[in-house]
Amino acid sequence: GCCLIRENSRAVSPQRTAIQPALQRILSEESAGLSELEGLLARETHILQGEDVNAIQRIGSERHRCVERLTRLDAERADLCRMLSFGSGLAAIEKLLAWADPHGQLHARWQSNLQVASRCRDINDRNGAIVAMDPRNGETFCTVFRPSSDRNNFAVRINRTDWNKLITDPE
Repeated sequence: GCCLIRENSRAVSPQRTAIQPALQRILSEESAGLSELEGLLARETHILQGEDVNAIQRIGSERHRCVERLTRLDAERADLCRMLSFGSGLAAIEKLLAWADPHGQLHARWQSNLQVASRCRDINDRNGAIVAMDPRNGETFCTVFRPSSDRNNFAVRINRTDWNKLITDPE
C-alpha cells in the first residue's frame, strides 16, 4: 500500500512520515465534505418548508452523495487505525492522531471536523425524515417527520402517482 515501506521485498511497519500525508488528506477532504453537508442541510431546511417534491428529491440525492463520500473517508481512516493495530472507534482515532502527529496540528483539524459534524447532526435532527407511509392506516404518501413535531401532523403530502415517480425515477 501507500504507507508500507519495502525492505528486501518484505513489508515492514508503516512510517509516520508516510501516514501523516494520508491522514492530512483524509481530514482535509472530510472538512470540505462536512462543510458541504452543513450547507446542504441548511438548504434542505428551507426546501422542506415548501411542497416542491422535485426539490426535495434533488436535495436528498445531493445529501446522499455527500454522505457517501464522508463514509468512504471514514472507512479510510478506520483502515489506517486497523493497519497500525490501534483498534476501532474514537479511541483508535485518537491513538492514530497522537502517533501520526505528536505536535497536534491534525488533532486540531479532527476536533474542528467533530464540531461541524455535531452541527450537521443537529440540523439533520431538526429537518427530520421523509416518511412514505401513514403508520395509522398504511396509506402511501410523502411526509416530513420531525422528532419534536406531532406525529399526526404532516408537513408535506404528495399523491400516490408523484410518490411512485419519486421512488422509481433515477433522475
